[in-house]
Amino acid sequence: MASTSETGHIINIGNYKLIIDRCVGFGTDYQPANEALLAANMTGQWTDVKAAHDTYLEKLEDTTQPVDDREDLFDELDSRVRRVNNMFGSTKATARMKKDVKGLATKILGSHVRIPRLEGGVPDPKYVSNSHLSFVKKIDNFKMMVLLLAGDTNYAPNETILKIVTLESFVEELEAANTSVEEILGKAIHFRQVRDHGLYDVETGVIDVTLMCKKYVKGVYGARSDEAKSVTGIRLRRFLRIKPVES
Repeated sequence: MASTSETGHIINIGNYKLIIDRCVGFGTDYQPANEALLAANMTGQWTDVKAAHDTYLEKLEDTTQPVDDREDLFDELDSRVRRVNNMFGSTKATARMKKDVKGLATKILGSHVRIPRLEGGVPDPKYVSNSHLSFVKKIDNFKMMVLLLAGDTNYAPNETILKIVTLESFVEELEAANTSVEEILGKAIHFRQVRDHGLYDVETGVIDVTLMCKKYVKGVYGARSDEAKSVTGIRLRRFLRIKPVES
């Protein structure tokens, strides 16, 4: 399910367009001296913010399959680690070595990560980004396990899936999957940042422009007028307060 803030961003964008339409409807009565409040400029701002939001959603949708593929791979990792640990436990390796391998197995299996989803099954980008380190740690621990096993001649399984060369190849596959997710997610986050700046930049963002617009309309018609109420009754919610990017 979509978070409240994600839903709220969409509502803010839609309500901003409603306010612009109301102002256009005032005809020649709407002649603000502040250029930021001109209907054409507000419309341009709305167009840019909506385009950034729509592109963000498209890029976010692109992360769904790579995230699913990565989860499948890491499920396979957990299964492979259990089998490797049991296989090594059946050898004549020293108790110390078996303990070390088992310790790494415990770390890997104890850091299972699942990504919450937004509406429509799209991965929540916040959790995808925050989980990156957890996946990296799982890979690093698995690499250490493979190195330990490669250095012990007692580990010589006949099963292809458990052989060192296969495990080394699997490490590369895990790293590639994790990198792919981060690269695709980075594109989505870029457009989310563009959208957020457009909405929530102090003084120049949609929220502050809306507040100035409402004050202007109240100045033209009076705060209790039907015209003013038709604009002030349309609410936008500030979820962020962002310092504008210096040019």
